[in-house]
Amino acid sequence: ANASQARAAAGHNEEQWRRFIIITREAARAVVDEHPDWTWPLVPFSEKDRVKNEVNTRLAKESIPGVESDVLRWRMSHAL
Repeated sequence: ANASQARAAAGHNEEQWRRFIIITREAARAVVDEHPDWTWPLVPFSEKDRVKNEVNTRLAKESIPGVESDVLRWRMSHAL
């Protein structure tokens, strides 16, 4: 998938998508700080679930629709 397809799957407008990118960049940085050798496929499920919940909580605070695992997987695979 490309960014346009991922954005459409997330149901975000352009500004919401920009915030999603920033929020997930920060989440990815936190994962990398703890585990510099990890790529998204190597992240344990429990950690992926924690990241998803954290990202969706932050999105909800800004009234931005949350994302499902497929969109988060696409984004984090690029961010890590």
